Amino acid sequence: MLIAQISDIHASPGNDGLVRLMRAISWLATMQPAIVVVSGDLVNGGWREGYRQIIAALQSLACRTLILPGNVDDRTIMREAIPEAGHWGDDEKMHFAEPRGDALIVGLDTCVDGHAHGDVTDHLAWLRQTLASGPSGIPLLFTHHHVFLTGIRLWMMSCAGVQMPWATCYRAA
Repeated sequence: MLIAQISDIHASPGNDGLVRLMRAISWLATMQPAIVVVSGDLVNGGWREGYRQIIAALQSLACRTLILPGNVDDRTIMREAIPEAGHWGDDEKMHFAEPRGDALIVGLDTCVDGHAHGDVTDHLAWLRQTLASGPSGIPLLFTHHHVFLTGIRLWMMSCAGVQMPWATCYRAA
């Protein structure tokens, strides 16, 4: 199963984010992924029409699309602009868990309102519960923010509360 991930489109009326997205989608169409996970920062400035244009472009792919917010996304506008996404729960955060083949595709909304960094601390209970009670399968975790050091010099954009969360999560599962 091929899973693709797109992140940081940052579309706005004043940039070429949608043009770059269309190039990526054209390439992805040739790869024929089973799932595309869009992991945040879809638009800049709460551009409602941008969300609609992005979802319309993604719908041209013959696969399931799962979307997480990033730190520049507005969850309220995002939910209103793309209700057809339909994979988010009813709470404020936009986590998701979806079984697919031998995998459990998990999206963890790590955004902290008004800040560039993320935080997993308040969401570890949801993650533990999801891994413990969800369908069996290899969990594949998607977030917008880095949950471990990667060598990328954007440490201020990483997640707080990630010293050793995965050991805690897997112990519960």
